[in-house]
Amino acid sequence: MHIRELFSICYFFVLEELDETDRELIENLKSDFMGVSMNSIVTKTWQERQADHRQDWENNRAIIFESYVSNQPFIRSGCDRCQKVLDSIAIRCMTCKMHFCNDCDYVLHSLLPFHRRYLASLEILQPLKPSEFFDQDFCRIMKGILL
Repeated sequence: MHIRELFSICYFFVLEELDETDRELIENLKSDFMGVSMNSIVTKTWQERQADHRQDWENNRAIIFESYVSNQPFIRSGCDRCQKVLDSIAIRCMTCKMHFCNDCDYVLHSLLPFHRRYLASLEILQPLKPSEFFDQDFCRIMKGILL
């Protein structure tokens, strides 16, 4: 039995038990399926599929890695500049690849406004605007920066 004949038989039995919306959807699927010629389906060899897979991986590997790393939570450490102990919050700069206390972050990043900075805590990693900084209590403050 040909696949199109089998589809038609299954379609007839199912169609009687469906409401109008479902029937319409099945009609659309049927017309799409019947409109595809078996000659138009191009199959690739195993080697071609593997080459395509490798190319897709190479194209997306950096994006996947950056997404994974940027979503990792803050692990208790010290400021990479002054070695001050950072208990639960730090500023993480993806450009510098370092964690900073609020003071070191302002000193360095008030001069480097285009760095990608994040507020890092045990729960979140939140992007910061170039003019966003934090005081001693880690309350958000806006400061002017030179562009």
